[in-house]
Amino acid sequence: LSVFPDGALHEAAYPVEHNADIIRILLVYVFGGTYMDLDFVSTRPLDDLGINYIGAEVDDAVATGAFNFEPKHPYLKEILGEMYQSYKPSEWNSIGPVLATSVLQKFCSLTLYDYTHLTIIGHISRCGITVHSDKVFYPIRHWDWNLYMNPTNMISSVIQHLKNTTYAFHVWNHKSANTQIQVGSQQPYGILADQNCAPVYRQCGQFF
Repeated sequence: LSVFPDGALHEAAYPVEHNADIIRILLVYVFGGTYMDLDFVSTRPLDDLGINYIGAEVDDAVATGAFNFEPKHPYLKEILGEMYQSYKPSEWNSIGPVLATSVLQKFCSLTLYDYTHLTIIGHISRCGITVHSDKVFYPIRHWDWNLYMNPTNMISSVIQHLKNTTYAFHVWNHKSANTQIQVGSQQPYGILADQNCAPVYRQCGQFF
């Protein structure tokens, strides 16, 4: 399956991100299974989430940080088919969540009513895809990423409460990458890592 002509990505302003956007969709299309970004902390097994799903980032848009599909799923094929014509080398997000959302709208015949009344959340029977709510993978929005880094009791309590509905916490590495997590601190990200990735977290030295 040819997604882009040779050389089409040479002008990419964000080559790592753009290649990652393509490869994640292509791999799951070919082999099936679950994809998840590396900047997640998993807190619960994903078995209960079923198959053929994607997560909402906000009420009217899905994200491609975590998803599961059977091999050769036609929704992923549609995304791959539209990638080249949608690609804008200077834009960070032209073939990521924006494209996944627009293809979902067409593939599942969604209307404005579906979005405004949140009926995109849940199983969409007419296309066989489940859209999990933002609480499942993205309980803290990207503009609030620093909440994971601030060692306050209130935020830590909120995140612990979210664990009842959240399967994995996305910590928005493209924004948080330069923030240090001190091992043993009360930073929420560090607490999550200690509770769910203890062997790695405790071998990191001073900073995680």
